[in-house]
Amino acid sequence: MSPRLPVASDASEAVTPQTLRDQYESGATVDELVAASGLSYGTVLNRLHDAGDIVALALDAWLRAKGYPPDLTRPGTEVL
Repeated sequence: MSPRLPVASDASEAVTPQTLRDQYESGATVDELVAASGLSYGTVLNRLHDAGDIVALALDAWLRAKGYPPDLTRPGTEVL
């Protein structure tokens, strides 16, 4: 699904919590909303919460507890 969010010079003002919630409830993932809006992952989750969607926050917390998103560092490139 490709969310259709308003385009503006300042994405933080153009994308309202309700717009994000409508797209989320239509089947868009949080990652898709991040890509379409230009907002950070945390900002999208906060706006979904502001719009009354606490399911997104609960799901995100559960996924992160399970190790998602996975560590994307390559083996042998650890910083000490």
